[in-house]
Amino acid sequence: MRCTTLFMVSCVFIFYILSHGKDGDARDTDCWDYITFPEGKCGFHGNKKCFEDMRSKNKTIRYRQCKCTITGFWGHQHGCYCRRADPSNCL
Repeated sequence: MRCTTLFMVSCVFIFYILSHGKDGDARDTDCWDYITFPEGKCGFHGNKKCFEDMRSKNKTIRYRQCKCTITGFWGHQHGCYCRRADPSNCL
């Protein structure tokens, strides 16, 4: 009888704690920006070039990861996909 009472009180207590938790908004997992640059190609260090290009274009936003893609006619342009370091200020 004592074990049954302890088990039931424990279940009620766990249910009470789980049902009164705060529901928070889910944080965005990733926020990517894309900008096409009219000059230059990706080259061997294309991702590093994208970091520098995006930093010169957006001085206030920090990026964690960049990928360089060749775009445009005959590949004379490059585009940069960069992931923001702080996804909470994504537009």
